[in-house]
Amino acid sequence: MGQYRVAIIIPVFNQWALTADCLRSLREHTPDEDVQVIVVDNGSTDETAGSCGVLGQELFGERFKHLRLDENINFGPGCNLGAGRANADYLFFLNNDTLLTPGWLPPLLRAFEVRPELGAVGPLLLYPDQDRVQHLGVTFTPTNHVTHLYHNFPSTHPVVQRERNLQAITGAALMIPAGVFGQAGRFWEEYRNGYEDLDLCWKIRSLGLTLRCEPASRIYHLTSQTPGRFNAESHNSQVLARRCQGAFYPDMHLFAHADGYELRLTSTLTANIVCVRSEGETKGFGMERLWAEVLAEPLWEAGYERLLDFFFKQGMWDAALDVLQLQQSYFSTEKVVTGLARVASRLGDAELLTNCRNTFEKLREEAASKDIPRKFMALQHWAVKTRDEVLQDVCRRWSAHHQGRSV
Repeated sequence: MGQYRVAIIIPVFNQWALTADCLRSLREHTPDEDVQVIVVDNGSTDETAGSCGVLGQELFGERFKHLRLDENINFGPGCNLGAGRANADYLFFLNNDTLLTPGWLPPLLRAFEVRPELGAVGPLLLYPDQDRVQHLGVTFTPTNHVTHLYHNFPSTHPVVQRERNLQAITGAALMIPAGVFGQAGRFWEEYRNGYEDLDLCWKIRSLGLTLRCEPASRIYHLTSQTPGRFNAESHNSQVLARRCQGAFYPDMHLFAHADGYELRLTSTLTANIVCVRSEGETKGFGMERLWAEVLAEPLWEAGYERLLDFFFKQGMWDAALDVLQLQQSYFSTEKVVTGLARVASRLGDAELLTNCRNTFEKLREEAASKDIPRKFMALQHWAVKTRDEVLQDVCRRWSAHHQGRSV
């Protein structure tokens, strides 16, 4: 047993103001908890070097460690170093661009108490000042692209509260028993600030353990504040493909189906989750009711269309723009881009109009690509091979809608 219940490990590189706010919120909302706090300073050149130790000692006393490095060894090695210096039963890896909230820790610890098979758990991550979902779990589209499940959803939405096993969770806020972290091989250090968490999650699942998000624990996440965060995407993708080939499978359609939604593929095989409601159920809804329903259920695609129809007829172009920008955050379709171009033209927004035209041309080029039929055939084959009836239905609907395409 470790000396502490939890060691909170925060890797940082510059951005002292973020780190200071994170530490203060951690102290405020973890006042009496048995925690150790370790900041791994990846060769920061700003105030972090001189101020971090002072603030940490002031807030946490002997429970605080400031590991000062001469160079930036990146996220994974930094976290591993912090874990090696920790003396706790559980490790909680936390980005410095986060703000803790009251009662964030007990639900994470309780998750391990009630689920012996749990390998790692993450809190619900929300955008500041919006209470909209930044992360409640990683999901994989039918074409195996990685994305966040129900991104930008209102935190009060029922699907946010549902329990689900996941293939991966973000390393931005991840709790794992210290022993499991060692058994899983720690963070693979070949990655450069990206995909380390996917690799670790695969290793955890390989041990026969599960992954979850605990929505009762909530943390605000500013997201990707570190400069150069995505500079090594190509390198990291290659490492992931080499190490984890076949480790992840499409599951976005399964989550959608379980939650009462329908997954649809666009002409470019982009996956959109859609809420389908009968006309009778929503007949007679006025503008205010439609707005309220769309805000409460952001995947109700027909609701956006009815609002836009109303605003277009009334010449309410600013209101139409608000609807389209919200719709675009959930649906990637040519129809949305066309609507934005129409509004941009009416408002005289040349920059938006140019962006719409460029996006539309790109979507048309992708839809006409010979890769689309090949990718669809591979997807269809996978659905049949795995006897995935939900995905087979997705493929049937796409084929019927795009029957002019050679597939």
